[in-house]
Amino acid sequence: MSTVIEYTLRPKPAEYDTLLGQYIRLADDVADNDLSVRLMLVAGDAEQRVIRSVGIYGTPQGADVAVVADFHRNVRERLECDIERTALELIHMHARRLAPA
Repeated sequence: MSTVIEYTLRPKPAEYDTLLGQYIRLADDVADNDLSVRLMLVAGDAEQRVIRSVGIYGTPQGADVAVVADFHRNVRERLECDIERTALELIHMHARRLAPA
């Protein structure tokens, strides 16, 4: 069973770009080092001050919660509230192979 893990971060004003850069580095590190990662997406909107990641994992437990907890402790002062985590069972996925630009 594959699992979809979604994290939502809500940066404080003026912290969006810094937090986004830090979070992308974390997402890349997790994707490079966790063999259960099948897909990792990071999306955001500076105007709404929201950063979201969606990871698809080949294991039921999904992401290593301890890694995200460490990250949260390190960036807490940049956040409006705690990082939100949602875990769902992957029901269906369709991806189109993109041609190089």
